[in-house]
Amino acid sequence: MTRTRRPDDSQAASPIASRPARSLGLALTLGALALALSACGGPGYAYRGFYDEGGSGMSNDQFVYTSRPGEPKTITLVDTRTGEPIWTMDVPVGNQLVINFEPNRNSENPSRPDMMRWELMKDRTLHGRLSNAIPVPAFHSRRLDMTLRAVPEITN
Repeated sequence: MTRTRRPDDSQAASPIASRPARSLGLALTLGALALALSACGGPGYAYRGFYDEGGSGMSNDQFVYTSRPGEPKTITLVDTRTGEPIWTMDVPVGNQLVINFEPNRNSENPSRPDMMRWELMKDRTLHGRLSNAIPVPAFHSRRLDMTLRAVPEITN
């Protein structure tokens, strides 16, 4: 037994058939709105693309150290294999030190395969280029130490 179609079957729009399309359109619109809000740092954001002493909210190997009159900071990068300091910076009061580690950027040197980029900036600087770089050991062979200098220190 075969079913024959009536000519008006193909032209009739069923309200049920159009619901999935409307639901998909609504879901895509809401998804785009959520993405736009997260990029702006709105509710429920997952990534903050600026330098914040509290961190970026994810494990991206970025650190911000701010020196204040009551807590002037010195930052030291230590090679944990030898216990020797590789690099140190006395962060001046009223400034922040931004450090970012990039894995596997120095393949010519197997003992220091990663790259540490850093910049000293005025306190509360949210964006900026990290124009200084040095090769460093891989993540399992390095440690950042923060020590406080004698207080009070006054801004220059």
